[in-house]
Amino acid sequence: VTNDNGCIDSVTKGITVYETPVASATMSDSVGCAPFGVTFTNNSSGTNTYLWDFGDGRSSPVANPVIKYAVGGQYKSSLRVVTDIGCISSVTEKEINVANMPKADFTATAPFCQYGEISLNDLSQPLGTSVKNWYWNFGDGQLDSVQTGSVFFHRYSNAGQFNVKLYVKNMLGCVSDTVIKSIAVA
Repeated sequence: VTNDNGCIDSVTKGITVYETPVASATMSDSVGCAPFGVTFTNNSSGTNTYLWDFGDGRSSPVANPVIKYAVGGQYKSSLRVVTDIGCISSVTEKEINVANMPKADFTATAPFCQYGEISLNDLSQPLGTSVKNWYWNFGDGQLDSVQTGSVFFHRYSNAGQFNVKLYVKNMLGCVSDTVIKSIAVA
């Protein structure tokens, strides 16, 4: 620095520039069925504050949180870390896909006659992804597992009351509850 009289002075001071932390995280799984539990693992080093955002309105300062996604959807979780002196990382993001549980349902078309072909119409709701498998128990000792169709057929060799059961599995492996409907075959 030079003043009006031509005097020159200078000052030298050392400064420390700290490294920006790098946020790093893994998760136990990224695709599943609601309710879907995910364990997030912080792999960042040299940090002591964690800023998690789970993409569903929730957040956490815990280093390794465990979260349950109750509703199907696509979520973008993120982690930002902060060092003890206040250096903030960039954000690391992870995608999570959660499918709702499918709902099995069907109707049976009359008449229900012994040796006659009975039509079972699938009314299942996949809820977010398509149905991959239908699992039928016709109540007469006969089982069937199929991968395509919306109308299924079965013949009863005996008359009587039969509890027909159906559950479905979607493309992500989510399994519905079993729906049971009674059919009287004459």
